[in-house]
Amino acid sequence: MTWEQIRSSYDTVARKYEARFLDELSDKPRDRELLAVFAESVGDPILEVGCGPGQIGSFVRQHGRRVFGLDLSTQMAALASGRLEGVLTGDM
Repeated sequence: MTWEQIRSSYDTVARKYEARFLDELSDKPRDRELLAVFAESVGDPILEVGCGPGQIGSFVRQHGRRVFGLDLSTQMAALASGRLEGVLTGDM
């Protein structure tokens, strides 16, 4: 499978992926705890590689960090752009 095929597959499912995973942290108290500790322990900026629709970076951002995203999929990056400081599309 080529990078273009992978990108295209994620572009195709981006909205469904967002719907499925946008609230994933609501049922993961330990993940929220670890991410909150992470946010308190690091400086800015943070780069989330493979950010998808930005749900994890958004949580970290809500804890005071400046989070930028990078994703292979242009559609995933577009979804994340409203949740993160900025997003780029690129090969990881």
